[in-house]
Amino acid sequence: MDYIIEPLICAFIGCFTNYIAIKMLFRPYNSKKIFGKNIPFTPGIIPKRKKEVAKSIGNVVSAELIDKSEILSHLRSDSLVNKIIDFIMSYRIYIPEKKEDNRSAGDFIADFISKLNLKEAVSTELYNYINQKISGNIAFKFIGDKMIYGIAESIGETLQNYIEGDGKVFISKTIDDEIYKLSGMKTEEILLKYEIDILEIKHVLGEKYRSFLDENIDIIFENIDISAIIEKKIMSMDMRELEKLILSIMRKELNAIVYLGAVIGFIIGLFNL
Repeated sequence: MDYIIEPLICAFIGCFTNYIAIKMLFRPYNSKKIFGKNIPFTPGIIPKRKKEVAKSIGNVVSAELIDKSEILSHLRSDSLVNKIIDFIMSYRIYIPEKKEDNRSAGDFIADFISKLNLKEAVSTELYNYINQKISGNIAFKFIGDKMIYGIAESIGETLQNYIEGDGKVFISKTIDDEIYKLSGMKTEEILLKYEIDILEIKHVLGEKYRSFLDENIDIIFENIDISAIIEKKIMSMDMRELEKLILSIMRKELNAIVYLGAVIGFIIGLFNL
């Protein structure tokens, strides 16, 4: 009986000591004191060196695991691009009601239109149209080129005056009414409403997105310190949470160490015999 009891006791001791050693990596979470003096091995190794551990993990992940070219390749992948485009197309646009102290989109557009020199553009276009319309007609000889331009200029001036006056209110209201009809609609529904080629828009969005990444990926990475982000995240974690995370990743390996302690203890027990 003694031949089996001693190896079993040694196996238990080897298993238990390894278990305690693993627990001491994390516990106690805080330093313990007796008579004002710190008890050795408190806090645990990882809580005591949490900052160094966080910094080391951050550096390793940043230098070894996160490659800029691989991230760029993923960001440019068809699957991600399609998801972004689908998000844009399915996004519902909600337009807030116009407030008394705020100017609407219609007001801005009406102001912009009223400041354009439409008189000259309209006059020139009408002159060319009338001239072409009656060219070769006998009436053209009686009206004359100067009179035709006078008619066209008069119409252009009248239109310009209307737009700068009462027309601004009409333009603003018409645009606002049309815009508010779109509130709550998806981007894709709006494009369909105005018979815009959705496939072409999606293609342009994809190309613009990829072009933006290619041109700005270096700037993006310069402003993102991955190592610092990971370090900050680990430092903000409660030790219980960090212990749970590490154990969930390395549970099999740490359990193997405990069992290995039992095996080694059992062998030592046999040698003792």
